[in-house]
Amino acid sequence: SPDNRSMVFTTGDALDARTWEIARYDLETGETTLLTENADKDWSPSFSPDGQTILFLTEGEGFGAIAAMSASGGDVRTVYDGSGYESSASYSTDGAHIVFTSDADGQDEIYLMTADGDNVQSLTARGGHAAVWLPE
Repeated sequence: SPDNRSMVFTTGDALDARTWEIARYDLETGETTLLTENADKDWSPSFSPDGQTILFLTEGEGFGAIAAMSASGGDVRTVYDGSGYESSASYSTDGAHIVFTSDADGQDEIYLMTADGDNVQSLTARGGHAAVWLPE
């Protein structure tokens, strides 16, 4: 987390994605809290720059969709679910945008959208995967 008090991670059986859930580990207390608990596989969580939101991947139309929830685990919502397999989602350093990978056109490409899931645009045309934002 931006305040260095907790971290989020995927928990569950490594060989059974149906068991994957999002959990938060509190570095001060040593407690682990399950934030999702459902029949969908949820994985690859990360905090927004302000620490208020957790971005993660979940099942969707193309087998992977981008979802978000409050840092406490509530208010789960799908941010983007295109026809491809979405992966590698990451907030911009100001939290205004999300960069992600999708194979909607048959190969992995890098896409950019606003943090609310609007204005989706492709940034690459010859392949790309797992872009991340660098601090300013």
